[in-house]
Amino acid sequence: MGALPEDLLLEIAARADDAATVVRCAATSKPLRRAILGPGFRRQLAGRLGLAAVLGLSFQPDSASTATMVPGAARTTTTSRPPQPLSGITVVDWGIPEWLEPVAARDGLLVLRRWDDTTGSSLSVRDTLTGGGVTSLPPMGIVVHGHEGFPCPPPALLAVGGGADRVFELLAAYWDGASLMIRIFTSKTGAWGLARAAVPCPGGAQLVGRLSRANPAVVGRVAHWLCLGADETPHGVLAVDADTADAAAVDLPPDYDSGMRHGCRSEAHVRLVAVDGRLGLVVAESLAVSVWTLAAASWSRQVVVGAPELERRAGLLEGDVSSLSPVEFLGFAEKSGAVVVLVTARLLVSLNLGTKAVATLWRGESKLGPWVSQVFLHEADLASVLQAMKSF
Repeated sequence: MGALPEDLLLEIAARADDAATVVRCAATSKPLRRAILGPGFRRQLAGRLGLAAVLGLSFQPDSASTATMVPGAARTTTTSRPPQPLSGITVVDWGIPEWLEPVAARDGLLVLRRWDDTTGSSLSVRDTLTGGGVTSLPPMGIVVHGHEGFPCPPPALLAVGGGADRVFELLAAYWDGASLMIRIFTSKTGAWGLARAAVPCPGGAQLVGRLSRANPAVVGRVAHWLCLGADETPHGVLAVDADTADAAAVDLPPDYDSGMRHGCRSEAHVRLVAVDGRLGLVVAESLAVSVWTLAAASWSRQVVVGAPELERRAGLLEGDVSSLSPVEFLGFAEKSGAVVVLVTARLLVSLNLGTKAVATLWRGESKLGPWVSQVFLHEADLASVLQAMKSF
């Protein structure tokens, strides 16, 4: 039997359900790769998968020993009509040891580190686009003076390039006993840059020890971490410029928590995000999900969706609604502008802050509650990845 015609092979690739399959198809033969890299195919693919293609959902199941990914697990609705029940969801065991914690994700890359790491000696990166193995980063060589060390806040992925090499920069921050220090790893050189003191550091050691473990929001070259108070409620934002090492405190919106339910004002009910090149704060209010955006040193608020409407779009039956219980935010997909939301402790959905579309990601048979953590919605700018790839 002869080889399949090129146009038929292209049609097969164009009908792929995920971005990773398209990239792998481009590596199978010279003619197919040249055709896939052509502008006509890229336009056709963008019409199906979109420029920001979702690769899948990953999470850390607390009852198991490995991180898990659910590729293509999404059903979308923008109306009050519930989505169809999920079926045929494929759960892939990544085989990541239980002592590794997923701490950051951006543009299809997942950053891992050992759970008890306070010296930056166990960072590694996995490419969820290609499904490649875990690449270990060299130790940072942190020397802590005078104490046992503070938990290092999650690192920030500053930039991720397209192409097969997937060049990226990773900013790591830590407290060395006297100053807040930052270092930047560049995959192009495979080495860490010089350690620099981030000055001034408002709050000092107490602030660094109370930074949220949520993925930091990156706006341009500035990383933002949510700061928690002694009562574990959000009290402010620490902003660090990767280029100048300038550190600054950013006040949260005044009375941002006025609409939140008492007892539901922890870091699980707010999320720092980057929206259209600006810093944003998503808030789970008692009757709505709202987003605050920062522009010219001033915050403005917009309601994304009411709580009853969110539950209807998520497909919850009337008996599943627990008196409009506050939702929890578990992650954010920067390219599509979607926040990952846990609804009534049993349903994971993505809520697009711009289009207000709701996509069902995972429906648990029982309450998810604390049984999953470190949830990331993986996506990549597929058009840029294809354009950056080199032909044979």
